[in-house]
Amino acid sequence: MSEIIKMNGVPDFSEFDFDEPQDPIEEGKILEPAEDPEIPPVETEATVIEDESEPELELEPETIDDSGEIDPKEYFESMVKIGALNAPEDFDFNEFNEDKAQELLDYDRQIRDEVSKNSILEQIADPRLRELIQYGIEGGSHADAAAYFKAQQEESSEITFKTEEDRASFVKQIYKDKGIGDRRAEMLVTSLIEEGELEAESDKLKEERDQETQTRKAQLAEQANKQRKIEEDRAQEWRTNYYKSLEERKFNQQKRKVIGEQFNNVRFEDGGQMPAWQYKLAMIQQNPDHFISLLETLSYYDPKTGFKDSTKKKEKTEETKGIFDKISGTRRLKSQSSKERGPKPLSNPLDSRVSTL
Repeated sequence: MSEIIKMNGVPDFSEFDFDEPQDPIEEGKILEPAEDPEIPPVETEATVIEDESEPELELEPETIDDSGEIDPKEYFESMVKIGALNAPEDFDFNEFNEDKAQELLDYDRQIRDEVSKNSILEQIADPRLRELIQYGIEGGSHADAAAYFKAQQEESSEITFKTEEDRASFVKQIYKDKGIGDRRAEMLVTSLIEEGELEAESDKLKEERDQETQTRKAQLAEQANKQRKIEEDRAQEWRTNYYKSLEERKFNQQKRKVIGEQFNNVRFEDGGQMPAWQYKLAMIQQNPDHFISLLETLSYYDPKTGFKDSTKKKEKTEETKGIFDKISGTRRLKSQSSKERGPKPLSNPLDSRVSTL
């Protein structure tokens, strides 16, 4: 992490060239504005045009709904209709609630990620490189690219026999990989050459090796995907418990906003990023006085029961409704212009938003 943090509000003159040459002005020369050329008037006869159009209709003034509420079900349905939000074909909007709204947002994110991945793969012409990248994307941090690339190199498509010596060398290597000693492998290859069976044996071993390679690649992909799925399930469980705990505390909207902002990313001068809460913890550790305050707070914490009641400050504030609260508090205009603009898309409270320190 860089110790120097760039501050907001500092102007950047990196694109301004102070040494750029300017057009010289001759000494003593007076610049005068150019005069517009004189245009002679054109004489025309006055023509009277009769207005045969229909009289202009008086439009009723725009009506405004002062109720200050929007039906969440209506909002999400309109988002799906205009294509701003993806939804499963069998999605049921009846009894729409907070969980159903989150289900829609998660499905939409999944579809957009899939479209983005396919767009990247379609631009790669080499099928082997495309296969390797797809393995890396689907396996995530659990993908072993080196092992997968090695398996690709052992495929039969990479093995060519131009001479009999190539076949003999290949068969001998396969025998050695199976645990046969070097001298014994040499004798077996010599016997195959004398009996005229070297070509058939090499083709058979090549096919077996290709099947083993395909199986190994499939196992690598399955293992990586399985670990990634476990990681995603844990993250989803944490996310669900986070929102549940947040609702139970019944914070007001301002308090929830302050808490949510701790997930915002901060960007450092060297290009690195981290969530605000993680950055603050790092700063606390660098200051002994602040670190003591953190240790004092942690002294009230028990890994099984959480913080003791004596450290909790419960607020008597109004209960909020998460996603619904973002919608129902919105003022809506019943006009043609507002319909054309459409509803404003929602943003996830835990999405990565970047601010610069």
